[in-house]
Amino acid sequence: MLAGAALECSLKLLELTAGKVQTMTQSTLALRHGPMAALDRDTLLVSLGSSDPRRRQYELDLLCEIGSKDLVCTRVAVATDANLLLADAEYVLAPETGAAIPDLYRPVLDVVFGQLLGLFASIQLGSKPDVPSPNGAISRVVQNVEIH
Repeated sequence: MLAGAALECSLKLLELTAGKVQTMTQSTLALRHGPMAALDRDTLLVSLGSSDPRRRQYELDLLCEIGSKDLVCTRVAVATDANLLLADAEYVLAPETGAAIPDLYRPVLDVVFGQLLGLFASIQLGSKPDVPSPNGAISRVVQNVEIH
């Protein structure tokens, strides 16, 4: 349900860092089928935690497993209720109200995290967020797209 938001966050980070920060988007279950081998101590793992209790249990299991194996430097969970994920991630971003926001309405909120992560990573790398691609490969405004 949150795959589109996760992909947008990933693409924004890749875009605003001009590819200096490599990103990958995987579902909770798919990560265990090979991509988990790419995780290392330089990896920031971001999980968009579902508000659905059944889905969230798989996400918690994965966060716990990654933590117990000490695979990444930091686990960040973006969720609607911080209390559900605190033990399984170093950082949890959630509204203070603990409002039960259904996953269907989450993308508009969750992509804010990706936008800010991209912005601050770009600044930290000395890049210019308003000119995300120094070689001109991409620009802030998509150009040369013909409507058919």
